[in-house]
Amino acid sequence: MTITGLREGTVTVTAVTECGGLTRNLRISVIFIPIEGLEMERENQIVTVEKGKNITLKANVLPREATEKDLIWESSNPSVADVSDKGVVTGINPGRATITATAKDGRFSKRCTVEVIYVPVDGITIERE
Repeated sequence: MTITGLREGTVTVTAVTECGGLTRNLRISVIFIPIEGLEMERENQIVTVEKGKNITLKANVLPREATEKDLIWESSNPSVADVSDKGVVTGINPGRATITATAKDGRFSKRCTVEVIYVPVDGITIERE
């Protein structure tokens, strides 16, 4: 059996054997651990990605035991660099965009700059067999 806390509070769970001969009570307290900060692996850095390629940015809420761990990822310029809800950044067009990770409660955020570059093909070699 799995018990999942839905909100802060205390509950008593009673387990009874099938024959009814044994009963046990278990008092469970659900506590909310608030977010105290956010860390980002490449905060305040310029990260380069090629057009059409992906990089993954990593950010975490602090403390790691915080109840709500979800982040909201946003790009200041999705036509240059798009970002998924998991922090995967895709280079769309050459230029710069600021990628922001924000704690779901909106109190903390971290940023980094992504520069999308275009790497031109400098030649093609065809070999005959």
